Amino acid sequence: MSDKLAGKHNPWLLPEAVEELLPPAAAALEQLRRRTIDTCECWGYALIMPPTVEYLESLLSGVAHDLDLHTFKLTDQLSGRMMGVRAACGVISARTPIIRPLSWSVSLKVWRSKS
Repeated sequence: MSDKLAGKHNPWLLPEAVEELLPPAAAALEQLRRRTIDTCECWGYALIMPPTVEYLESLLSGVAHDLDLHTFKLTDQLSGRMMGVRAACGVISARTPIIRPLSWSVSLKVWRSKS
């Protein structure tokens, strides 16, 4: 993507594969999200919202080591520990305490690169 718009620098340019939704597309997506959550609740599922950023040792534990290359990493400025933005939700969902077996749904965003 070009960083020029009509010969001038465009400070509002978004990175490749990043987009924002404006009305009415944002409203339509939110309505779909709400209908999905409501449907899951009708079937007895409960909503969970795991964190987007976690320490790497918990985020990449067990079989999740395969996700290491797809995980955006940053340093916690307070502790100096490495953190990551999750690239998948399987491990996060699996470790979530389940009050009623198989009775929960996940509402989250998954961040993955195109590669």
